[in-house]
Amino acid sequence: LEYVSSKCEMDWPNWYLVPDGKDGKEKIKELALKNLSQTAGTECAVCEESDLFRCFSQLLDSEKDFVLELGSCHGVATKEFIKALKPQNSDNSPRVYGVDISLECVEHCKSDPFLSSNAVFEKLDVLIQWKELEEKTKTYVSRSNVKEPSLVVALDIGGNRELETLVATIPFVLRTFQPRLLLIKSQALYKAGQEFGLDIQGWERLKESSIRAIRDRRRSPTGQELGKPSGTKK
Repeated sequence: LEYVSSKCEMDWPNWYLVPDGKDGKEKIKELALKNLSQTAGTECAVCEESDLFRCFSQLLDSEKDFVLELGSCHGVATKEFIKALKPQNSDNSPRVYGVDISLECVEHCKSDPFLSSNAVFEKLDVLIQWKELEEKTKTYVSRSNVKEPSLVVALDIGGNRELETLVATIPFVLRTFQPRLLLIKSQALYKAGQEFGLDIQGWERLKESSIRAIRDRRRSPTGQELGKPSGTKK
Protein backbone atom coordinates (compact mmCIF):
# COMPACT_ATOMS: atom_id res chain seq x y z
CA LEU A 1 0.00 0.00 0.00
CA GLU A 2 2.89 2.37 0.79
CA TYR A 3 4.40 1.88 -2.68
CA VAL A 4 1.08 2.38 -4.46
CA SER A 5 0.21 5.49 -2.42
CA SER A 6 3.55 7.22 -3.06
CA LYS A 7 3.36 10.57 -4.84
CA CYS A 8 4.63 10.76 -8.42
CA GLU A 9 7.07 13.67 -8.27
CA MET A 10 8.38 13.61 -11.84
CA ASP A 11 7.56 14.66 -15.36
CA TRP A 12 4.91 12.19 -16.44
CA PRO A 13 5.77 10.30 -19.67
CA ASN A 14 3.82 9.83 -22.88
CA TRP A 15 1.96 6.52 -23.12
CA TYR A 16 1.04 4.35 -26.10
CA LEU A 17 -1.43 1.47 -25.93
CA VAL A 18 -0.48 -1.20 -28.49
CA PRO A 19 -3.49 -3.36 -29.49
CA ASP A 20 -3.40 -7.08 -30.25
CA GLY A 21 -2.69 -8.67 -33.60
CA LYS A 22 -1.90 -6.97 -36.89
CA ASP A 23 -2.94 -3.52 -35.65
CA GLY A 24 -0.45 -3.80 -32.82
CA LYS A 25 2.41 -4.73 -35.12
CA GLU A 26 1.55 -1.77 -37.35
CA LYS A 27 1.51 0.48 -34.28
CA ILE A 28 5.00 -0.69 -33.31
CA LYS A 29 6.25 -0.01 -36.84
CA GLU A 30 4.70 3.46 -36.61
CA LEU A 31 6.48 4.12 -33.31
CA ALA A 32 9.77 2.85 -34.76
CA LEU A 33 9.43 5.28 -37.69
CA LYS A 34 8.66 8.06 -35.24
CA ASN A 35 12.17 7.44 -33.89
CA LEU A 36 11.47 7.64 -30.18
CA SER A 37 15.20 7.84 -29.51
CA GLN A 38 15.03 11.49 -30.58
CA THR A 39 12.25 12.48 -28.17
CA ALA A 40 12.86 14.17 -24.82
CA GLY A 41 11.81 12.39 -21.64
CA THR A 42 10.46 8.88 -21.23
CA GLU A 43 8.09 7.21 -23.70
CA CYS A 44 6.03 4.23 -22.50
CA ALA A 45 4.36 1.49 -24.54
CA VAL A 46 1.98 -1.15 -23.18
CA CYS A 47 0.82 -4.35 -24.88
CA GLU A 48 -1.22 -7.36 -23.74
CA GLU A 49 0.48 -10.27 -25.48
CA SER A 50 3.97 -11.79 -25.39
CA ASP A 51 4.49 -11.80 -29.16
CA LEU A 52 3.98 -8.03 -29.29
CA PHE A 53 6.25 -7.57 -26.28
CA ARG A 54 8.98 -9.29 -28.25
CA CYS A 55 8.25 -6.98 -31.20
CA PHE A 56 9.14 -4.03 -28.96
CA SER A 57 12.74 -4.90 -29.85
CA GLN A 58 12.09 -2.92 -33.06
CA LEU A 59 12.06 0.24 -30.95
CA LEU A 60 15.60 -0.19 -29.68
CA ASP A 61 18.47 2.04 -30.75
CA SER A 62 21.03 -0.55 -31.84
CA GLU A 63 23.92 1.84 -31.26
CA LYS A 64 23.15 3.30 -27.81
CA ASP A 65 20.58 1.36 -25.83
CA PHE A 66 21.15 -0.81 -22.79
CA VAL A 67 18.15 -2.93 -21.73
CA LEU A 68 17.15 -3.61 -18.13
CA GLU A 69 14.60 -6.43 -18.32
CA LEU A 70 12.47 -6.80 -15.20
CA GLY A 71 10.87 -10.22 -15.37
CA SER A 72 13.17 -11.94 -17.87
CA CYS A 73 11.47 -15.30 -17.22
CA HIS A 74 12.93 -17.92 -19.62
CA GLY A 75 14.61 -15.35 -21.87
CA VAL A 76 12.37 -15.57 -24.95
CA ALA A 77 11.95 -11.79 -25.22
CA THR A 78 15.53 -11.31 -24.04
CA LYS A 79 16.81 -13.00 -27.18
CA GLU A 80 14.97 -10.49 -29.35
CA PHE A 81 16.40 -7.57 -27.40
CA ILE A 82 19.91 -8.98 -27.76
CA LYS A 83 19.52 -9.45 -31.52
CA ALA A 84 18.42 -5.83 -31.89
CA LEU A 85 21.58 -4.48 -30.25
CA LYS A 86 24.93 -4.26 -32.01
CA PRO A 87 28.14 -5.36 -30.25
CA GLN A 88 30.06 -2.20 -29.37
CA ASN A 89 33.49 -3.62 -28.62
CA SER A 90 35.78 -6.57 -29.16
CA ASP A 91 34.89 -8.25 -25.86
CA ASN A 92 31.16 -8.14 -26.72
CA SER A 93 30.16 -6.85 -23.28
CA PRO A 94 26.49 -7.60 -22.49
CA ARG A 95 23.96 -4.85 -23.10
CA VAL A 96 21.04 -6.63 -21.42
CA TYR A 97 20.59 -7.12 -17.68
CA GLY A 98 17.80 -9.59 -16.92
CA VAL A 99 16.21 -9.79 -13.48
CA ASP A 100 13.62 -12.26 -12.22
CA ILE A 101 12.24 -13.23 -8.82
CA SER A 102 12.34 -16.93 -9.82
CA LEU A 103 15.65 -18.72 -9.32
CA GLU A 104 14.49 -21.44 -11.73
CA CYS A 105 14.03 -18.84 -14.49
CA VAL A 106 17.40 -17.24 -13.80
CA GLU A 107 19.20 -20.60 -13.88
CA HIS A 108 17.41 -21.51 -17.12
CA CYS A 109 18.68 -18.33 -18.79
CA LYS A 110 22.20 -18.86 -17.49
CA SER A 111 22.21 -22.38 -18.95
CA ASP A 112 21.40 -21.10 -22.44
CA PRO A 113 24.71 -20.44 -24.30
CA PHE A 114 23.34 -17.59 -26.43
CA LEU A 115 21.71 -15.82 -23.49
CA SER A 116 24.56 -16.32 -21.03
CA SER A 117 27.13 -14.96 -23.48
CA ASN A 118 25.11 -11.84 -24.35
CA ALA A 119 23.29 -10.89 -21.15
CA VAL A 120 23.62 -10.94 -17.37
CA PHE A 121 20.92 -12.62 -15.27
CA GLU A 122 20.28 -12.34 -11.55
CA LYS A 123 17.57 -13.20 -9.03
CA LEU A 124 16.17 -10.03 -7.46
CA ASP A 125 12.86 -8.76 -6.11
CA VAL A 126 12.41 -5.30 -7.62
CA LEU A 127 10.34 -3.78 -4.83
CA ILE A 128 12.45 -5.20 -1.99
CA GLN A 129 16.00 -5.13 -3.40
CA TRP A 130 15.55 -1.84 -5.25
CA LYS A 131 18.81 -0.28 -4.07
CA GLU A 132 20.81 -3.31 -5.17
CA LEU A 133 19.00 -3.24 -8.52
CA GLU A 134 19.86 0.43 -9.01
CA GLU A 135 23.54 -0.05 -8.18
CA LYS A 136 23.98 -3.17 -10.30
CA THR A 137 22.23 -1.59 -13.28
CA LYS A 138 24.65 1.34 -13.17
CA THR A 139 27.57 -1.09 -12.99
CA TYR A 140 26.47 -3.17 -15.98
CA VAL A 141 25.67 -0.09 -18.07
CA SER A 142 29.18 1.25 -17.45
CA ARG A 143 30.71 -2.13 -18.33
CA SER A 144 28.92 -2.18 -21.68
CA ASN A 145 31.40 0.44 -22.94
CA VAL A 146 28.68 2.12 -25.03
CA LYS A 147 29.40 5.80 -25.59
CA GLU A 148 26.60 7.94 -24.13
CA PRO A 149 24.32 4.95 -23.41
CA SER A 150 20.57 5.30 -23.00
CA LEU A 151 18.56 2.99 -20.77
CA VAL A 152 15.49 1.05 -21.85
CA VAL A 153 13.43 -0.81 -19.23
CA ALA A 154 11.36 -3.81 -20.36
CA LEU A 155 8.81 -4.82 -17.73
CA ASP A 156 6.90 -8.11 -17.55
CA ILE A 157 6.69 -9.07 -13.90
CA GLY A 158 4.65 -12.18 -13.23
CA GLY A 159 2.95 -12.26 -16.63
CA ASN A 160 -0.40 -10.66 -15.82
CA ARG A 161 0.16 -10.26 -12.09
CA GLU A 162 -2.28 -8.13 -10.17
CA LEU A 163 -2.43 -4.53 -11.31
CA GLU A 164 -1.41 -3.07 -7.95
CA THR A 165 2.08 -4.53 -8.33
CA LEU A 166 2.57 -2.59 -11.55
CA VAL A 167 1.11 0.58 -10.08
CA ALA A 168 3.75 0.33 -7.35
CA THR A 169 6.63 -0.63 -9.65
CA ILE A 170 6.22 1.81 -12.55
CA PRO A 171 6.71 5.12 -10.65
CA PHE A 172 9.75 3.59 -8.92
CA VAL A 173 11.24 2.63 -12.30
CA LEU A 174 10.54 6.05 -13.82
CA ARG A 175 11.93 7.93 -10.84
CA THR A 176 15.01 5.76 -10.27
CA PHE A 177 16.16 5.01 -13.81
CA GLN A 178 14.61 7.79 -15.95
CA PRO A 179 14.68 5.45 -18.95
CA ARG A 180 14.40 6.52 -22.56
CA LEU A 181 11.75 3.85 -23.07
CA LEU A 182 9.58 1.83 -20.70
CA LEU A 183 8.13 -1.23 -22.49
CA ILE A 184 5.44 -3.15 -20.62
CA LYS A 185 3.50 -6.35 -21.17
CA SER A 186 0.36 -6.50 -19.04
CA GLN A 187 -3.23 -7.28 -19.89
CA ALA A 188 -4.38 -5.62 -16.66
CA LEU A 189 -2.53 -2.34 -17.30
CA TYR A 190 -3.64 -2.25 -20.93
CA LYS A 191 -7.29 -2.58 -19.90
CA ALA A 192 -6.80 0.02 -17.16
CA GLY A 193 -5.32 2.35 -19.75
CA GLN A 194 -8.42 1.96 -21.86
CA GLU A 195 -10.66 2.65 -18.86
CA PHE A 196 -8.79 5.45 -17.08
CA GLY A 197 -6.22 6.68 -19.59
CA LEU A 198 -2.56 6.73 -18.56
CA ASP A 199 -1.94 10.46 -18.44
CA ILE A 200 -1.25 11.86 -14.97
CA GLN A 201 -4.96 12.33 -14.20
CA GLY A 202 -5.75 8.79 -15.34
CA TRP A 203 -2.84 7.44 -13.28
CA GLU A 204 -4.18 9.13 -10.15
CA ARG A 205 -7.57 7.48 -10.73
CA LEU A 206 -5.80 4.16 -11.24
CA LYS A 207 -3.92 4.62 -7.97
CA GLU A 208 -7.16 5.32 -6.12
CA SER A 209 -8.71 2.17 -7.58
CA SER A 210 -5.64 0.11 -6.61
CA ILE A 211 -5.63 1.46 -3.05
CA ARG A 212 -9.28 0.50 -2.64
CA ALA A 213 -8.54 -3.01 -3.97
CA ILE A 214 -5.66 -3.48 -1.53
CA ARG A 215 -7.72 -2.28 1.42
CA ASP A 216 -10.64 -4.50 0.44
CA ARG A 217 -8.36 -7.55 0.44
CA ARG A 218 -7.03 -6.59 3.87
CA ARG A 219 -10.43 -6.33 5.51
CA SER A 220 -11.60 -9.02 7.91
CA PRO A 221 -15.15 -10.42 7.76
CA THR A 222 -16.12 -7.79 10.39
CA GLY A 223 -14.99 -4.96 8.11
CA GLN A 224 -11.86 -4.07 10.11
CA GLU A 225 -8.68 -3.55 8.08
CA LEU A 226 -6.32 -6.43 8.86
CA GLY A 227 -3.19 -5.46 10.71
CA LYS A 228 -4.89 -2.47 12.42
CA PRO A 229 -6.06 -2.72 16.03
CA SER A 230 -9.66 -1.85 16.88
CA GLY A 231 -10.20 1.87 17.16
CA THR A 232 -7.26 2.76 14.88
CA LYS A 233 -8.09 5.40 12.30
CA LYS A 234 -7.71 4.29 8.70
